[in-house]
Amino acid sequence: MVTINDIANAAGVSIATVSRALNSDANINESTKAAIQKIADEMNYRPKNYRKRIKSTWKQSMIGVIISCNNYPWFNRIMSGISSVLESEDITPIFANTSENPQKDITCINKLKDIVQGLLVVTSTELDGYNTSFLEEINQTIPVVTMIRNTNIPCIDSIKVDGFRPTYDAINILLDGGHRHIGIINGPMIFKPSFDRFAAYTEALSSRGIPIRNEYVCYGNFNEENSCDLTVKLIKSNPSITAIFAANTAISRGCLLAFEQCNIHIPDDMAFISYGDDFSFGLKNLNISVISDPDIEIGCQAANLLLQRIKQVRIQKNRNPERIIVTPNIILRGSEVYPKNCERARQ
Repeated sequence: MVTINDIANAAGVSIATVSRALNSDANINESTKAAIQKIADEMNYRPKNYRKRIKSTWKQSMIGVIISCNNYPWFNRIMSGISSVLESEDITPIFANTSENPQKDITCINKLKDIVQGLLVVTSTELDGYNTSFLEEINQTIPVVTMIRNTNIPCIDSIKVDGFRPTYDAINILLDGGHRHIGIINGPMIFKPSFDRFAAYTEALSSRGIPIRNEYVCYGNFNEENSCDLTVKLIKSNPSITAIFAANTAISRGCLLAFEQCNIHIPDDMAFISYGDDFSFGLKNLNISVISDPDIEIGCQAANLLLQRIKQVRIQKNRNPERIIVTPNIILRGSEVYPKNCERARQ
């Protein structure tokens, strides 16, 4: 390993002169500085804190983004929003998808926490206590912002989607159209969005005096194939159902596959509302009514919130976290209407 002493011997000057020249001391003339720097470069000299300097430079220009998701269009739209904000600040996002695996969340965070300025996270689960204490600990070192899930962790800023109200309104739209037999394909109840959508579904029905039928409720795993199987079973076991609400776009794609298998047409044979819009709806010329999350806005707001935290002089312990709530839009395209081939279910 090359030392300052080696450079001093090669240049024929003192160690002190080399040290001052490499640190741009104003008392060293420019020609001497240039000669010493040339020798140092030729000898591939690296100061003791070189790696630390490089690591510090990297950290100042990078943000970690950990999103646990099997719904790639949704993932891409949030990433687009994050990237647009960070690029304007000349910051590079490092993305990781942990595919709904809580242990991968921890692994990725541990790998990134020392080389990034902050973290944007959509966690894999919302089971009480799982990963939350870990995120709180990380937040004491670098700022963390959670999105969508685990949005109520003390001292951690968050971006939350109000999924209850639009789901409640969507079910009421179906009820206003004459539907009384409405099925729901939901996600795992370990996620608050799944819980909120189910709560909205049951509250909307109860407010109209319509009983909650357990046989009309299915829980999947945000997987297209699984959702297809659940939908086929739901339809075949409950022929009175005239409308189905799907809790996210992956589930919706599975529902549409099931409709094809069962030769069911929207909206003539079945009404359908999807929580989440999907590019495949347009490709298939399907006029699907949707609840549309502002995914790009979520990414933008999360990135801006994290940058705001980073620019603070120091991390404030026990601070009141900022909670931003975004509201989805309902877009009606005609798939919510009462099926003309289902008069039997009006009874």
